[in-house]
Amino acid sequence: LMAAEPLTELEAAIETVVTTFFTFAGREGRKGSLSINEFKELATQQLPHLLKDAQEFSDVERAIETLIKNFHQYSVEGGKETLTSSELRDLVTQQLPHLMPSNCGLEEKIANLGNCNDSKLEFGSFWELIGEAAKSVKLESPAPRS
Repeated sequence: LMAAEPLTELEAAIETVVTTFFTFAGREGRKGSLSINEFKELATQQLPHLLKDAQEFSDVERAIETLIKNFHQYSVEGGKETLTSSELRDLVTQQLPHLMPSNCGLEEKIANLGNCNDSKLEFGSFWELIGEAAKSVKLESPAPRS
């Protein structure tokens, strides 16, 4: 992702997750997917706290922590478990200006997320939106695995 201005913490976190995924994906098969072995290797190297007592968080774990922190930072009106559409709009415009510019159909994306009968979005729906934003991250050449 090349932006004229520095990336926000959330955008950098998304870029970390996407870059890490593509570092491990496709060596045994399709480039856009992880085989079982690739997933095990990614989890062992990048998500050690899920598997054992590690001393320090990996880049991917810090990126996931940033996603959760940003969700909770903006979820004030309806409680910490949901975002209202205005909170989501604020989060996206303030934290994802490079990944989701104003002309990206944000209103339509907000309308399509979550339960149609409820104007609040749970974390899972937020994660879907982040997935959409991550698809826009262009990786010119994935970093070689060390």
